[in-house]
Amino acid sequence: MAVGMAESRETAPDKIHPEPVERRSALRVRTKLEVLVSWDETRELARAQDLSESGLFLRTSHPNEPGTAVELELHDVRGRPFHVEGTVVWVRLAADRLGEPGMGIKFRNLDDWDRTILAELVEAALRTP
Repeated sequence: MAVGMAESRETAPDKIHPEPVERRSALRVRTKLEVLVSWDETRELARAQDLSESGLFLRTSHPNEPGTAVELELHDVRGRPFHVEGTVVWVRLAADRLGEPGMGIKFRNLDDWDRTILAELVEAALRTP
């Protein structure tokens, strides 16, 4: 069940909510990148399911509330770690017909170098069968 900024986590469990309205301007690709996500004093290793140059979807059974600021550690195509900031924009609390539980994260404060690395990751995912 997807939960957006205006929706409550207390929504009836039998209601199916559609994914957030499609507002992406960047190409989204399937991936299996491991991502270390940190917030407050918590760190969790999760797997990215989708990636674009503007954000990603992390599979996790413990998604954060929309609006939560997170720090993400990914690895570039050469295996070197890099960090980006993000904000949780929506969550899916349980697996449903739309996918696994997790959270959609929008990248923020990207510089040109970050954008270049993310573009390389997207291109690499497109070449992966």
